[in-house]
Amino acid sequence: MRGLYGSLRHGWAVQAERWAERRGSEELRAQGSLIHLDLRLIPATLTLWGFTALALNRGTWSVLHPAACVLIGVLGCLAIALLAPRGGADSRLAKARGPFLFRLAGQGVLVACVIVAQAVLLCATGVDASRATLHQAQGRSIRLSGVVEQVRPIDPRTTLTVIRLEEVQGRAVRAAVNERVRVYARATSGKARQDAKGGSGNRQLPPGTRVTAIGTVEFGEGPFTATARLRGTLFAQNNSSTSGNPGGADPRGMLTGLKERLRAHGREVLGADSTAIVLGTAYGDDSLMSATIREEYKLSGLSHLTAVSGANIALMFAAAYRLMLHVRPYRIATGYLHYRSWVERLRRLGELRHGIAGRGGARTRPRRHDGARHVTVTSTDPAPSATLPPLVRRLSLLSVPRRAVVLCGIAAVLTYATLLENEGSVVRSLAMGLLGAYALLRGSGRQSLAALQVTVLACLFLAPHRALDAGFALSVTATAALILLGPPLARLFMRALPGFWAHALATPIVASMWCTPLILAMSGKVPLYAVPANLAAAPLAPVSMLAGLAALGFLATGITPLADLCLRVGGLAAAGIERIALTAAQAPGNPWEPGNNLPAVLLSITAVAGLSALLWWADARRYRTVTHRRYLRVVARSTGTRGTGGNITGRKEATGAERL
Repeated sequence: MRGLYGSLRHGWAVQAERWAERRGSEELRAQGSLIHLDLRLIPATLTLWGFTALALNRGTWSVLHPAACVLIGVLGCLAIALLAPRGGADSRLAKARGPFLFRLAGQGVLVACVIVAQAVLLCATGVDASRATLHQAQGRSIRLSGVVEQVRPIDPRTTLTVIRLEEVQGRAVRAAVNERVRVYARATSGKARQDAKGGSGNRQLPPGTRVTAIGTVEFGEGPFTATARLRGTLFAQNNSSTSGNPGGADPRGMLTGLKERLRAHGREVLGADSTAIVLGTAYGDDSLMSATIREEYKLSGLSHLTAVSGANIALMFAAAYRLMLHVRPYRIATGYLHYRSWVERLRRLGELRHGIAGRGGARTRPRRHDGARHVTVTSTDPAPSATLPPLVRRLSLLSVPRRAVVLCGIAAVLTYATLLENEGSVVRSLAMGLLGAYALLRGSGRQSLAALQVTVLACLFLAPHRALDAGFALSVTATAALILLGPPLARLFMRALPGFWAHALATPIVASMWCTPLILAMSGKVPLYAVPANLAAAPLAPVSMLAGLAALGFLATGITPLADLCLRVGGLAAAGIERIALTAAQAPGNPWEPGNNLPAVLLSITAVAGLSALLWWADARRYRTVTHRRYLRVVARSTGTRGTGGNITGRKEATGAERL
């Protein structure tokens, strides 16, 4: 028994030592993410975002004038500080002041260039004048002309139509505009839909239709008013189609019809709410979700699951990337040899059954001899050749380069993007994913924060209305939290948890924490159980997503039974997500409702900033401790090696000799 106990204790000690060493290596490896944080574009990005939001609400020139005065004053002060004579040039502070002021001046020049470029773009593209025209016509009865850009259902009774305006006519205004307005249409009786010829039924207004609208334009009162809202009636113009392929099938119409078929089929198989979850996690179609379930998802912090984000893009890219990694060209030769082997076996079996003469000799039927059932049959056929045809040989010697694997991942993401709507989170995820794939092609390593900053700058330059888009703001904030605060918190959790669980726990905590001020500003409510709800729903969301995409593919090819099977598999995951959302929404004390007033928002921002700074300080202290400890171990090993002739210490060797 003593020997068994000793062996078990020794094995446990070895495993514990290995686990501690593995955890230490994971923690040190996680420290490497600090090296890739490039903060140089953060001032320009935040300044551009604030300037664009203010310019869209108050006018470009009214915001540019004070911003230009401030920038000129700051740059002038920096120039004076750089050109001023330095006293005490030998001091360390005086030597460090010059490079710091030079970098600060460079940041000021970059911010000035970004603001001027955005102001020029807003004026040149007509966004500033169009926004001012709509603000002037707000609340008045006007006539609008434009083209239907997007039609999608919001819930079982409401349909959203996005119109790209071309002209606005009213009593006091008539001008060409370059803006978008939203029209929400509630489902009515069938008689009411047919009251007007070319009336307002959204089913009769596919994307690309020229329409005329009569009504009033309104902007929201919150901070996120990216698009105006039109209250009125739509009329389709004669010869209104602007489709580039009037004689053939419209790909967008075919895809919309396929989605409607899957939506109706899923409602028959699973029900409205489960189908909304499956299709929402697959490509963002949650139009069948009832208002009650939608509110439960908001209160539980799971509403982001039915909005396509970076997780969907990353999953599609990783699936295609991993699939291509398993492609081995040498398997072509293996398959060809297997094929020849089976062909040869079938040929010989046919000769044995039918007595057909073989190539290069003849075979005889089995016969009885000396009481034996069969005799051995000999053949003069030559052995199958081991040589391969030239084409098979060339294909088997090919290698799949890494760039081809990455390009296949990009192709999968772009194909998946055809199913998605033009929303803020989708645009941010696609742009950042493409930048990450470009980094993989170049082999430049992980530059997540730099990619996020470049993505935000590009989106704000190309689509200025994203500065007032709530979905875009939430997506960027959550991604920044995962990049800046996720690794430090995960490293702190690694002191007690394995690496996988540390990252899984840190992800929803930091995303929920940084998004709290925005959620508070938009709704005045904060879900208290968002972190456990997201942890519980995390393994179910990918299952629901892949099942929804597979069901769409099988329904497109006409294989309805397999589509039903995929929908039922996704329905099981959707039922689990729905149960989690219901439990979290009805938990005691949920939600916390401090209101969306300015003091509450500022207090939440202060609390989040203080807690983030505390976590960064704790991670930096832990980093110094771990690095110093590892340095002492290296020094001790090198000293022990020189002193004992190859061993770490002489004491361990003496103890082993005593035991022997």
